[in-house]
Amino acid sequence: MSSQHEEGCFDKLTTNGESFGTGVATISPLPHLRLMPLTPAPVTPGHPDNRRTDMTILTQDPLGRRLRIAAWSGAVALLALPFVAMQFTREVQWTALDFVVFGAMLLVAGGAFDLLTRMAGGWPYRIGAAIGVFAGFFLIWVNLAVGIIGSEDNPANQLYALVIAIAVGGAIVSHARPKGMARTFALAAAVQLAIGALALAMGWGEGSRIYPRDIIGATLVITTLWLAAAGAFAIAARNGD
Repeated sequence: MSSQHEEGCFDKLTTNGESFGTGVATISPLPHLRLMPLTPAPVTPGHPDNRRTDMTILTQDPLGRRLRIAAWSGAVALLALPFVAMQFTREVQWTALDFVVFGAMLLVAGGAFDLLTRMAGGWPYRIGAAIGVFAGFFLIWVNLAVGIIGSEDNPANQLYALVIAIAVGGAIVSHARPKGMARTFALAAAVQLAIGALALAMGWGEGSRIYPRDIIGATLVITTLWLAAAGAFAIAARNGD
């Protein structure tokens, strides 16, 4: 009974739609349609459908790993710099709160750069991430340390929180995609410039010894950084990163 069943099954073997009742059965060289979903599709770097695959490859990128190590090492060095300076001069007097605030800023900036470099597909994206993170860090640092509009106590400086909100919010909404990041930083540059122009028009910070050079200088430098970051991300978008 068993041999008859096996023989019957053998008789029904097919190849390319042709039945073979007897003889040696051959296997079709064409994959069965039902097996096609099991065949992995070719990966196109940068394509949205392959973002997870790209992410896996990019997180294993040795160059990106070295960049992240360098960034974190630089952050530690910056945090240690004021402490070392305090041992040699009385011009630098930092409190524990100063170190906590500065350390938190470095942690956020380093974390942002670390995350963005893990999503990077090429050098333009990495450069844009580095410049954008530095621009935000520099804006906050200068504002807290000495202020851009007058002194750090001038309430007009709080307007620059809008620039940071645009940069962070735009990165989140765009999922850090190059085109969205380029638009985000371009908008941040426009708002940065607008706040500086408004401060000059309203005469904010006139009591400063170096008014209006402080507002003009800081506005031009930080606006240029935002625009440079936007340009790098625009190139990354054109390259399909």
